[in-house]
Amino acid sequence: MFRHESGFDCTFSDMEYVSEKLNGYFSTFEFKCKMCGIKMRISSENIKADYLTINKAVLNGTVAIGIGQRQLTEFSAALEMPSMANTTYSRVHKSMHSSIHDSAWTEMLKAGEEERRLAIEDGDVDEDGNALCTVVADGQWGIRSYKSKYDALSGVATIIGYRTKKVLFVGIRNRYCVVCHRAALKQIEKPKHSCFKNWNKSATSIEADGVVE
Repeated sequence: MFRHESGFDCTFSDMEYVSEKLNGYFSTFEFKCKMCGIKMRISSENIKADYLTINKAVLNGTVAIGIGQRQLTEFSAALEMPSMANTTYSRVHKSMHSSIHDSAWTEMLKAGEEERRLAIEDGDVDEDGNALCTVVADGQWGIRSYKSKYDALSGVATIIGYRTKKVLFVGIRNRYCVVCHRAALKQIEKPKHSCFKNWNKSATSIEADGVVE
C-alpha cells in the first residue's frame, strides 16, 4: 500500500486525499498520487476479513436494544457521525436476519445435546435409554393478553433446559404483517415479501401452540 508501481518510486506520502464514499458506517477513501496520477482506494475496515462488519455490528446492536433506523439516525447525529440510509438499513437488516436465525438454531441444538448428555449422566432415561430432559416453558406476548383485550398481535413460547439453563427452543407466532395489511386495505395484490404472519387464531392460544411445536 505504501509503495506503488509507477516508475517514479512513489509512496503513499506522495498521495493526496480526493474523496470519501460512505456506505452507512463504512467508508472508502480515494487518494491520488501527485507524482504519477495513480488512484488508490482504502477502506475503513478489511472487507475480506471474516468478521462482523461495522454496519452489521451496529444493526445487531439496534436489534438487541429495540430501536430502529430513525432512532439510530438521531443517536448518530448526537455523536456527529453519518448514519445509515433507510435503504441501507433495510438491506443489512435482511442479511442479518438469516445470520441471527441460523446462529440461534445452532446454539439451541448445542444446548439440546448438552441437556441430553446431562440427563443421561444423571440416569434420567426411560426403559429404551432415551434421555428424559426436564425443561421449563413460558410464553410472552407483545402486550398483555390475560385480563385485558386478548388482542396481542405476536407472541413467543420459550423452552429452557432445567440443568443447563439454556434456551432449547423458541416458537414465534405472528398474527399481523404490515405488507399484507396494507395490501388488503388498498385491495391490491400483495407484493413479494418475507411474510412473518403464521397465526390466525387467538392470542391466548399462542403460548400453548408454541410449546407443543
